[in-house]
Amino acid sequence: MQALPHGWRRVLPATLAVLAIALVGVVSARRLRIGSEITHFLPADADARLAHVSRAIAQSELARTIILAVDAPDADAAVAAGRALAERIEHHPEVAWLRRGVDAQLERAVHDGWFPRRLAFLSDHPERDLSSRLSDEGLQRAARDARARLATPMAPFLGRILGADPLLSFPAVLERLQGAQSGTLGVRDGQFVTDDGRHAVLFLATRHSPFDGAVQRPFLAAVDAAFAAVNRAHGGRLRLRQSSVHHIAVEAEAQVRADVDRITLASTLAIVAFFLLIHRSLRYLLIASLPLGAGMVAALAVCSRLFGSIHGLTLAFGASLIGVCLDYPVYYINHHTLEPDPAGAYATLRRVWSGLRLGAFTTIGGLAGMAWTSFPGIREIAVFSSVGVLGALLTSRYLLWPFMPEHPRAVPMQRRLADALGRAYAALRSSPRSAAVLPALALIVCAVGLRKVQWVDDARALSNLNAAMLREDDAVRALVSPVDTGRFVVALGRDDEEALRVNDALVDRLEAARVAGALDGWRSLHALLWSADLQRRNLAVLRGADLAQRLPVAFAREGFRPGAFEAFRRDLAAPPPAPLSFDDLRDGPLAVLARPFRIPVGERVGVLTFLSNVRDATALRRHLAGAGDVHYFDQAEFLRETYARYRRRTLQLIGVGLLAVYALIFARYRRVGRSLAAFVPAVLAAATTLAALGIAGIEANLLHLLGLLLVLSMGADYAIFMAETEEHPEMVPATLLSIVLACIATVLSFGMLAISANPALRAIGLSTGLGMFFSLLFAPLANLLLGGRRR
Repeated sequence: MQALPHGWRRVLPATLAVLAIALVGVVSARRLRIGSEITHFLPADADARLAHVSRAIAQSELARTIILAVDAPDADAAVAAGRALAERIEHHPEVAWLRRGVDAQLERAVHDGWFPRRLAFLSDHPERDLSSRLSDEGLQRAARDARARLATPMAPFLGRILGADPLLSFPAVLERLQGAQSGTLGVRDGQFVTDDGRHAVLFLATRHSPFDGAVQRPFLAAVDAAFAAVNRAHGGRLRLRQSSVHHIAVEAEAQVRADVDRITLASTLAIVAFFLLIHRSLRYLLIASLPLGAGMVAALAVCSRLFGSIHGLTLAFGASLIGVCLDYPVYYINHHTLEPDPAGAYATLRRVWSGLRLGAFTTIGGLAGMAWTSFPGIREIAVFSSVGVLGALLTSRYLLWPFMPEHPRAVPMQRRLADALGRAYAALRSSPRSAAVLPALALIVCAVGLRKVQWVDDARALSNLNAAMLREDDAVRALVSPVDTGRFVVALGRDDEEALRVNDALVDRLEAARVAGALDGWRSLHALLWSADLQRRNLAVLRGADLAQRLPVAFAREGFRPGAFEAFRRDLAAPPPAPLSFDDLRDGPLAVLARPFRIPVGERVGVLTFLSNVRDATALRRHLAGAGDVHYFDQAEFLRETYARYRRRTLQLIGVGLLAVYALIFARYRRVGRSLAAFVPAVLAAATTLAALGIAGIEANLLHLLGLLLVLSMGADYAIFMAETEEHPEMVPATLLSIVLACIATVLSFGMLAISANPALRAIGLSTGLGMFFSLLFAPLANLLLGGRRR
């Protein structure tokens, strides 16, 4: 076999490696799933119980429930439109269940579930209440109540059950169930309608998460199409409103996708244009793009494998790696074209490799530090970025030099810019006082501005929710139920029974809080299901009251036939049925009533109680104290406290990370002055950026802090590249041009995020873009002032 030419022997392995990377990229892109869950940015510590609760709710059927309200000019049109819309969407593959009213199947399931156990649901406090209710006087009152109810429209129904249920325990169960399942809604011709009759209401749940945009986008489009057809049939007089996480999440994902596409395209075009202007070479452009492509492919592949999906913020953040990953090839290309090693491209790479390696390791060290956080979203960003930078570094080391020309020529503009920067640097070297002016001004800005920084710990900093959608969501929920979905109480237990026991005891405390004015009301699973213990206690008290003999006598005094209650007597004598449990409700028609109240919380079970108009949270917590494993959850307050805690922790980790970065730098240079020259610029740049935000009156949040962490890790590259010139003064012009071009690329990539409509991306872009610009200014000045005087 004929040997390959020398050039091909060098290029072929690198070409095959590039093709392999491209193939991995295609596979990763095809499998890419983008998420938008806000819970991705909640802590996942083992002891963060409320975070587990918040995450469980976001993944529960409650979050997958959609409420549709069809507004119509009159009740007849509302009922007809609601029925027609339900018929069009109830068989859609994404619909797990749909309810537009109380159907016969549900009524039968309620009867079969509760009527045989009706006597187990007599009282919340059987030992306290039933002694009076089952006394002779209490039975007499029950007989009079039954006789009075037989004169109402309910007489036909009561006449069928009174012989087996003279205490009317089953009607009481039905009243509680009605309040639990429909809130303030009524039913007309089998359709849920509001009190004024002008709004038909449908409830449905989806099979997939509301944050799965690939599924929910076409489903919501199908709902809109179905309503459009119904509306046309009604002369265009209808209006559809909805309350769901789905349409808000889909809108947020679309916004992030649009920002990613727009910013990636704009920054890429700008960088490409600027690169071609300086180097006038398509070959160098393709070479420089290899580390970027390899870094993105590696990050996508690893994160998809580890996390299953990638959050939209992570992807947007990763798209901005353009600027960072270009640092390494730009540094290499400029040195090879301006100061080429006579031995060729590989020799030039070996000469600059120590600076590239140290710069990348400090960047990875700063990014990887975020992986120790308890926030899955921040951890995902850390892994994505670290893997991306490492992939770019390795690509720069092994895949670039085979494609580089052995005898390059510098472009005139490139040479002129490098020489101009070199002359400016030499002028500052001859005038140390001039070099100290800018750092001194930065210190003054820090002294003034850092005291003015205002931190805002609010989850709303992560998204830009559509205000019209939020208003519509609130309006629809107000039609259905007055409860506040952002505030609830959760009762926790090791299993269903323990959680239900805690939930049984919770009712009294909530009632005391309501009487005290702490809240207006609540909706609880207690209206549907009691613990097995409470059911057994009811039966125990009932069976010890000798009702088989005493009740017929009491009812006979009110005109009832003595033999009318034989069915009641037989039920008392028969073995009681097993207590009603959550398992009995889980899989049948009754599941839609019970499942929204139950969530798994790690290895425990949580039972939710939804609150209405909490007026005094402090007083409510006081009433809940001592109730067992019970927690009041205010989503907005929880997120504020969580982000404030994480922000403080991040500031502490930054301090530890800075020590680690300095240790890496000192291990390379072994001199305090030179190490400080490579370390101080990024620190001063981050502090100046934060101070500038304070002076400008811009409220800082967790994402600004994340951007500053990037400045500390990436900004060190510029100072390290400058520190490398102390041993090779001839490298100064090429190094200065390299860090200028790298900074421009970073500002064009990360800085472009500052124009995003998403507040989180905007915060990262502003702090990172400004910080990297300051890093560029301070890097050569610090090298002059601290690094040494060798010419």
